Amino acid sequence: TLISFERYCIDKDLIDLIIWYDDNSTSEDRLEMLKTLLSIFKNKKIITNFFSENSFNTKKRHKEIMNLWKTDITNLSLDYVFHTEEDFEYVSEFSVSEAIEFLKNKEDVAMIGFSQEKREIPKEVGEINIQGNYWEWFYVKDRPILDHLFLDTVIMRKHPDPSYWCKYIN
Repeated sequence: TLISFERYCIDKDLIDLIIWYDDNSTSEDRLEMLKTLLSIFKNKKIITNFFSENSFNTKKRHKEIMNLWKTDITNLSLDYVFHTEEDFEYVSEFSVSEAIEFLKNKEDVAMIGFSQEKREIPKEVGEINIQGNYWEWFYVKDRPILDHLFLDTVIMRKHPDPSYWCKYIN
């Protein structure tokens, strides 16, 4: 994730705070990640929050961590948040400042993604709205959030790895 981020983000120096959450990595892996972060984001403040196997009493660890993340970014009163996870891959050049300008000028847009290529939505499901350099994640208003809309067979052909995210969710 960070290698592809460093390669494709043309204005990463705009990012002035790193909030690093780590779920159950080894000490050695955490040290490697810290070295990588320090090499990419020189002289930037890094806030860490490490979780262990016993940090939660639920099997929904990612949900719990994301709830803590949401609380933390709210308490920090940040204007904008660039969120990435260890399994994101950036595949083309992008600009954080361009995304911020886009968000400032579009009251109806709350989030922009950079790590996913434009999806091919089945015609019977709907059409993707393209605005400038961004495509809108297709959303069906009368279906629940996270509802499975279709199995993305195009992505499955491009990325035969079964761990790749192939279900297109609302």
